[in-house]
Amino acid sequence: MSVPELDPNPKPKRSLVNIAGIVAAATLISKVFGLLRTVLLAAVFGAAPAYGAYQYATIVPSFS
Repeated sequence: MSVPELDPNPKPKRSLVNIAGIVAAATLISKVFGLLRTVLLAAVFGAAPAYGAYQYATIVPSFS
């Protein structure tokens, strides 16, 4: 009878709560960076028509 080999580097088990925490943290970081982007664009463009043009210029290429 042979003895099964043990993996010298076993992968750690991640719980559902741990994975959900990682996703929540990534979402929070994304939201903070989105807010910073909006504040920066508002500081650069203000309420000028150039801001509307910038928004369309970033959205239109996504249609293809």
